Amino acid sequence: MKRSYRLFCVDDDGVSLRQLQKTMEHIDGPFAPAFFLTPETAFAAHQKNPADIVVTDLRMAGATGVELISQMSAIHPDALYMLLSGDADLESALVAVNKIKAFRFLLKPIEQPILQLALNAALTELNLRQLRRIASVSHAAVDRMKTAIAYLNEKFELVFCNPIAEKLLIGLGAIARERDGTGRLQAGLASREFHSFLEGLKRSNGDEERPSLFHLAPPDNTQTIVISAKHHADAELGRAAFSLVFHDPNRSQTSPESIVSALKILPSEARVVHAIAEGRSVDEAALAAGVSINSARTYLRSVYEKTGVSRQGELVRLVLLTAS
Repeated sequence: MKRSYRLFCVDDDGVSLRQLQKTMEHIDGPFAPAFFLTPETAFAAHQKNPADIVVTDLRMAGATGVELISQMSAIHPDALYMLLSGDADLESALVAVNKIKAFRFLLKPIEQPILQLALNAALTELNLRQLRRIASVSHAAVDRMKTAIAYLNEKFELVFCNPIAEKLLIGLGAIARERDGTGRLQAGLASREFHSFLEGLKRSNGDEERPSLFHLAPPDNTQTIVISAKHHADAELGRAAFSLVFHDPNRSQTSPESIVSALKILPSEARVVHAIAEGRSVDEAALAAGVSINSARTYLRSVYEKTGVSRQGELVRLVLLTAS
């Protein structure tokens, strides 16, 4: 079951709040909206179960939107906060955006297309934050993920893998457990080709043209395993240098439909992205999606712009972490 994002809408003007509620009825996305007439009730609800996204009026009795966001962000700094305001408050609202680092400033009355774009951008940002956290989350958190994830150190030794990754790697004959419990990479992951790929990734310094996907052929000649790799600074992963996210097309739960829902992109774009995540090249993805190669490249550029990533490897990683 896909996650719903808690969305708080706050405005002490009953007419404006009802208008916002009516607009939300036409918003597409995995949102669970709640509406509050006072900042106090919104804050109390946030204390009990923090919102993921908050849309609040700037000028309210009891507390301004800026004050409410300051209080809420002290509880849940990872939430995204948006300010609503009329034209007369434009200058003060812009100052407030810089002061509290609000995610968006929206003019009242807000129209459905504008709100939809703002909420789509919020979903993208939340997805990207999850993507960035892959380097720093605790092993316990990674253990609970449904995606196969492993960390390697600078010597290409296995530092950590979650249970799903361990099961996959053992099945591939790519890992063996030593007597002390440590993992030793073998087969395709111990190959000179894979090590060369990681070395190149390390030297790339974020070069967008550098491949960040590795295709590992299983010994039973079933469909290729796709590995999205990322090199991290020591400050990010401690003694680990590389994070690997594995995609096994034979056991995949990812579909174009789940990608549409997770990334908020068009179905035509999602078909191309799904084919890329399955390990196909852009040319092959175009064929699988039933579009021209030029169209496939245009779709990918559009998806990059919508999601904020700029490499196929990062896009695949985002898909695996959010749409599986």
